[in-house]
Amino acid sequence: MKRSVGNFAWLGPVVVALAGVGMLCWSWGTWPDAEVDFGRELYVPWQLSQGKVLYRDIVSYFNGPLSPYLHALLFKTFGVSLHVLVWFNLLVLALLVALLYRLIAQSAGHLAATACGVAFFVLFAFAQFVIGGNYNYVCPYSYELTHGITLSVAAIACLSQWGRTNRRGWLIASGVLLGLVFLTKAEIFFAAAMALAIGVVAELWINKMSLRRALIEAMVFVAAAILPVVIAIALLMLHLSLQESLSGIVGAWKWVGNKQLVSMPFFTTMAGTNDVAESMRIMLCWTGAYFGVFGLPLIIGLLLRKGGTQRAFVVVMVFVIWLGAGLYWWTQIDWNQFIRPIPLLLSTAAFVVIVQIVRRKSRHVLQLILLIWSTVMLAKIFFNAHIYHYGFALAMPATLMAIVLPIGWLPAWIDRRGGCGWVLRSATIAAIVVTIWAHGHVLERYWSHKTIVVGSGGDEFYADERGVIINTAIKELARVAPKNATLVVLPEGLILNYLARLENPTGQLNFTPPAIVMYGEQEMLQAMRQHPPEFVVLTVMDTAEYGPRFFGQDYARTMGAWIDQNYGLVRVLGLGSFRGAKFGMILLHRK
Repeated sequence: MKRSVGNFAWLGPVVVALAGVGMLCWSWGTWPDAEVDFGRELYVPWQLSQGKVLYRDIVSYFNGPLSPYLHALLFKTFGVSLHVLVWFNLLVLALLVALLYRLIAQSAGHLAATACGVAFFVLFAFAQFVIGGNYNYVCPYSYELTHGITLSVAAIACLSQWGRTNRRGWLIASGVLLGLVFLTKAEIFFAAAMALAIGVVAELWINKMSLRRALIEAMVFVAAAILPVVIAIALLMLHLSLQESLSGIVGAWKWVGNKQLVSMPFFTTMAGTNDVAESMRIMLCWTGAYFGVFGLPLIIGLLLRKGGTQRAFVVVMVFVIWLGAGLYWWTQIDWNQFIRPIPLLLSTAAFVVIVQIVRRKSRHVLQLILLIWSTVMLAKIFFNAHIYHYGFALAMPATLMAIVLPIGWLPAWIDRRGGCGWVLRSATIAAIVVTIWAHGHVLERYWSHKTIVVGSGGDEFYADERGVIINTAIKELARVAPKNATLVVLPEGLILNYLARLENPTGQLNFTPPAIVMYGEQEMLQAMRQHPPEFVVLTVMDTAEYGPRFFGQDYARTMGAWIDQNYGLVRVLGLGSFRGAKFGMILLHRK
C-alpha cells in the first residue's frame, strides 16, 4: 500500500498547482484596493528606492524594515512598478505553498496536503470576501504579514529537519529565519516564536538530552534568532541614531496594549471582545454543528470493521449524502462564522499532543508546532475567528489545521483501531467541496464589479467604480501639478501619491483615527506646517468603524481647520453613491 501511494505522490502537487493556476487566472489584476492600505506597500519602497530613509523620512511606519527595503531593492533593480511586486510575491506565494504542502504531507499524508493546498488557493491566496481588495497574498494590505508567514513556515520546516537529522545547521537556520520574522510584524513573530520555542523544548525532552547539551542547543537557537536583528540595527544606524534604529525595529510592539487603540470598535469587533459572552455562545453553537457534521462519520468509521465492498459502499454513500445536503443548504449557512469553533478544536488537539509528548508516547513534534503556531496566530481574532479581512493571514494556518484533523490525523487514529478512516475523510472532502463552492460565488460577486482599469503600464490593476474617481484624480493632478509637486492625501490614499508619482513631504502616511492615536494630531500638524504640501486631497471616507466618522469634522479638527485656512478648492471629484456610501475626493491647492 505504501508503495502504491508513493507511486502517485506526484498527483497531489499537480492538483494543487492546477488549482493555483486556475485561481491566478480567474483573479488576475483584482488584488489591490483602489483606496486604502495597499498604496503604502507601493509608496514606501518607491520612496526608499529614491533615497529616503525609513523611520526618519518616513515617520509613521509601524512594522519592521525587512519588506519595504526588500521591495525597494526590487524597484532599484527592475524598475518601479506594481507588476514587479506582483511577480516577486507570486514567487513567495509559490514557496509558501510548497513548504506548507511538504510539512502537511510529512505530518498527515498527501491527501491532507492536497486538500489544504486547494483550500489555501481558493480561500486565501487570491481571495476577496469584503469590499476592500487587499486581503490576499499577492497585494496584501501589509506585506509584512505574508512575508512573515512564509518565513515562519520555513523556520518550522528547518526545525522539523533538525528534529529528524539532529544536525545543528538546521537549528541555526530555523533561528535565523525566526529573527527575520521579527523584522516583519509583531503578531506574526509572536506566533512563530511561541511555536518554535515549544518545538525546541519538545525535541530536547523527547531526545532526553543532558541539561548541558540542552542549554547549548537552546542558546544556539536564540543567538541565531538575534543575529538578523543585530544586523538590521547596524544597517539602520548607517542613517539613524541607535535610539531611532531601536525604535524602528521594535515596530508595533510600542503600542501593544494601548487602551485607546484596543478599545476602538473596529478592533473589539474583529477580536470578538466587544461581547465575549455572545462570542462564546456563537463559538459553542458552531462547535455543536461541527460535531453534528463530523461526529457521525467518525462514529461510523470506528464501528465499520468489515472490509471490501461494504466499506467502499459506506464511504461513497457518506460522501454523496454529505455533499448533497451541503449543496442543498449552503445558502442558509453564515459563511462569515464557519470557522468560529476552530480555536477550541485546535487548543484541544494541542493539549492532547502535549500530553502524549510529555509521557513520551509520541514523537509528533511537528504536529505540535503546527497546532501551537495555528492557535497563537488566532490570538488577535480568537473570539471571532474568520477568514475574511485580517483572517486571510491570521486564520489561514488554523483553517488548514482544521482540514488536517478530520482528513489526516483522526482518520489515521481510526484506522489504527481497526475502523475505516475513509468514512470521515469522505465527509470532510464533501464539506470542503461545499465550502469552496460557496466561497467561489462570493469571489465571483466581488470580482465582477472590478471592471475599471486603474493606472497604466506596469501599474495597471482592476478596480470597482471607485477606480473612475481615482483615474480622474490622477489626470487632474497631471494637469495642474508640476512634476516635482508634493501631495498629501487625507485621511488616507497613498495609492494616489504612487500612481501620480507625487511625494508626501510630511513623512506621515496615514491620518485615520488609529494613526492619530499612535502618532498624535499635534505632531502630524507640526509635520504639515514644517513641510506643507503643494496639494492636498481630502477623500470622503467614513471611518465610523473606529468611532469618529469624518476627518476634520469628528476627529483631527485642528488639522482640518489648518487645511481650510491654508488651502483652496481646485476641483471636487465624485461624491456619488458607492454601494450606499458617499465616495469622492476634494482636490485642494496651497494658497
